[in-house]
Order: sequence, then C-alpha cells, then structure tokens
Amino acid sequence: MSSYVVPDQTTYEPALRFLSLALEGVARGEADGAAGSLLPLKLHIYLRVADISIAAQSMSDAKQAIDRALDVSTNSGSFWRKSRDAIALRWAMYLHRTGNSSEAMDAYRCVTHSIHEDLRFAAQINMAVLQLVEPTVLECRETLHSTISGLVQAIEVLPNGPHESVRRALLELVQGIRTEEPVKSKTHLLACLKICSDTADSVLQAWTLCLLATLVLPAGQYEQAMRMCAAGQSIAQNANDPLQKAAAIGILSHVEHAVGDPERRAKLLEIDQQCLEQFNARIQDC
Repeated sequence: MSSYVVPDQTTYEPALRFLSLALEGVARGEADGAAGSLLPLKLHIYLRVADISIAAQSMSDAKQAIDRALDVSTNSGSFWRKSRDAIALRWAMYLHRTGNSSEAMDAYRCVTHSIHEDLRFAAQINMAVLQLVEPTVLECRETLHSTISGLVQAIEVLPNGPHESVRRALLELVQGIRTEEPVKSKTHLLACLKICSDTADSVLQAWTLCLLATLVLPAGQYEQAMRMCAAGQSIAQNANDPLQKAAAIGILSHVEHAVGDPERRAKLLEIDQQCLEQFNARIQDC
C-alpha cells in the first residue's frame, strides 16, 4: 500500500529532507540521554523513509532504511516483538518491487499472522496482487478467492475514512483484475477509478485507466482506449514512474497495431523497451 504514499517524484526529495531533519532531532535527544524513549519514533521515521523510497523506486534508500529499522528494533527483545511485523511488511514490499516474487510471498505470508489488522490487510492485498500477476507464485484458486472474500467482508464493517477509502479502492482493483467476465471487471475498475478521483490518488488512478483500456480494446473502442492510456501516461510522466509509463505505451502500441501505421507502432515499442530498461536499472541499483 505504500506504493501510493508519494504522489510524484517531486515530493520525494522534500519528504526525505524533512525525515532527515527528524532523525537529527532524535540524535540530539539521544545525546541528552533519552535514547530509550525515542526508539519508537526513530523506528517510525525509518519505516516512513522505506515507504516513500519504495514509492519513488529509490530502492537503495529503501534497503538502507529497512536495515536501519532492523538495527533499531533489535535494541531490546520486547521492542523487537512489537515492531517485527511492520519491518517484515516493508521487507516484503522491497522484495516485491525488486522482482523477488517467491521471497516476497513468503514474507507477506508471515505478516498475515500479525496481531495488527492494518498490517494483515496490507500483506493480504499485496499477496492477492502478486498471485494475480505472477503465475509462478499463483496458489490454488480457492485460496485466492477465500483471501479476497475475507478482505471484502472485513472492510464492510470499517468506517468511511481516508485510509479505508484507499483499502476499498485496492479491493476493487484486485477484484477487477481477478474477474474473468468483462462486464463485472469493468464495474469493479470503474468503482476503483471513482474512489481514486475522490481521494486524489493519481498513481492508482493511472494503473486503473490502463487496465480499463485493455478491457475496451477487444470491443474495438480504440479512441476510448487511447484517451485512457494518454491520461495514464501523463500521470506516469509527472510521477517519473517508468514502469507505469511503459504499461500505458505498451497498450497504445496495441492500438496502433489495430488501426495505426507500423512505423508509429515500432517507435512506441522502442520507447516502451527504454522505459522498462530504465525501471530495471532503478530496482537493480540497491
């Protein structure tokens, strides 16, 4: 879920600087003899650094923050027991983002046993996404169906706050990906898109637009697909997210294959490959 913490790349550096100032304040407190009481705050800051770094695809920063969070938490046995699930979730998301799917799935599975409901939800929703998009780690359909059904039932009793809205959007997205019936899938994705618009979640909005574009392509709705991809590409450009940009451009290449000229499609495929290479270079630099 921390993939949606940073709206765009321009917010990453200011957020990182602010958190660095917070760590400087913690260091001054530690020098004054308050190290023990500052442990929870110090851990929270490092976890926040990990969140925004994963969101901004700065994987070396994310790995460093997770390592430091681990160092902080092992200062005492009782503090480690309280904080290990939060750290394990960030480690799972780091593995997920860097393409280590099987290891990420194992880490998420550990977090699903947490006593903290918010950590369990994040782990379960990420497991569901991973199972849907990575056939190599796909478990039986009954398990996936049970996981999603359980999340839907759990969220129905939650209040309508901003965090719960994000959860509902993610659930609609997962159900839209999972459903094989185009009409039902479109219904779920449109519901996700509405929530994204209401909460100003541009990152999730862009991915949802790309998925909707893939749904309307078989029906020959090429102009609608192009508009959706163009909007998704614009968001990805502002966020400096090469993976999201590659997704939108890849779908546009399919449109050009159906109605456009071969030269334009070839150019789009070339840009698509460049975006993927840029993304791979980011996640390998860690």
